[in-house]
Amino acid sequence: MKKKIIVLILVITVTIFGVGIIFYAFANPFLKITLIGEDFLTLEVDSTYQEKGVKVEGTKESYQVAGNVDVKKIGNYELEYSIQNMMTKKKVKRSIQVVDTTVPVIELKESDVTIYEKEEYRESGYQALDNYDGDITDKVRVNTTLDNQKEGEYTITYEVEDSSGNKSSVTRIITVKKRPVVENPTIKLGHSSC
Repeated sequence: MKKKIIVLILVITVTIFGVGIIFYAFANPFLKITLIGEDFLTLEVDSTYQEKGVKVEGTKESYQVAGNVDVKKIGNYELEYSIQNMMTKKKVKRSIQVVDTTVPVIELKESDVTIYEKEEYRESGYQALDNYDGDITDKVRVNTTLDNQKEGEYTITYEVEDSSGNKSSVTRIITVKKRPVVENPTIKLGHSSC
């Protein structure tokens, strides 16, 4: 009878131990993976992405990262961090959006120009550069209030928008002046004694 009780205790112990191992292998309740930092980040294009990683509990295994972030290219990226301990696998995700919020720069060759009435205005030049799109001078829209027939101060506005919708504008002041009146000089001829 003692033998049967010992055998029964051994069978129960082995069964409980076996069930525990199977439970731990298939559903490790102690295995946790948690993001360090935010689960959603917005980065400016051409900035630096600093990986913060994850915190892992319940195993000494290393975590794996799937995905990448290209800070040189506008877009949405996803990183998936996973950890596996025997048959249990846990994962978390981080979303990263790379954006361009920098406005283009318009450079004028001359900021202010003065002309005379009825004189033709000659564009002195401009250039539009964007941090992501590069040279976008061909996208500049030019609007003017210039009336070279009348004396006054007028504006020429240069506006541009990059592929991300960032807008920029600059204004050139054009001053129209009356032409100076040049009087015909009177030359008196006199006698000189030699």
